[in-house]
Amino acid sequence: MKLRHLHPATLAICEHLIAQFGRGRLVQNPGGKLVLKGGTRADRIEAQEFVSLFMHEAVLSFAE
Repeated sequence: MKLRHLHPATLAICEHLIAQFGRGRLVQNPGGKLVLKGGTRADRIEAQEFVSLFMHEAVLSFAE
């Protein structure tokens, strides 16, 4: 079975929660990418500070 044939909702189950900032959830997807889902602007700033302090080499992206 090829992964590209799986429904995107199935792949979302495999996400690993790293931290939570207010209503924003910092998750790592199966590909290793860090994504902040939801949250306010203040939550995004907190997440960026957290990543810069504890995960120096990680690149953070944002999703609504």
